[in-house]
Amino acid sequence: MIKCVLCVFCLMLAGCASGPYIDRTYTSRGQDSRAQFLIIHYTAGGFGGSLKWLTEGPVSSHYLVNDNPPTIYGLVDDDRRAYHAGVSSWQGHTQLNASSIGIEIVNLGYKRTADGQQWI
Repeated sequence: MIKCVLCVFCLMLAGCASGPYIDRTYTSRGQDSRAQFLIIHYTAGGFGGSLKWLTEGPVSSHYLVNDNPPTIYGLVDDDRRAYHAGVSSWQGHTQLNASSIGIEIVNLGYKRTADGQQWI
């Protein structure tokens, strides 16, 4: 009877296992950060259209930030390339999509008034 109880207990413990542990004690010198730049844009549109454009259209970004409700949507993993910078260069660096994290903030940008454009 004790052997049976011990077997059941061991099986229960095995069911709690979450998989192999990753030991990060050692790191390799032969690496660098893929992300060297942070590029922040505003969407020039509302949330619904922006989300559709960034998830179904030809462009993408790593994050989409909405203020109502306050939510940050992760659309592309940080270790993957998003297509948000277009044909780009800055201080000798080119193809910034490959070396940057793109963040889109939902914002119309400006509104037209009788006095002209007013930035929001």
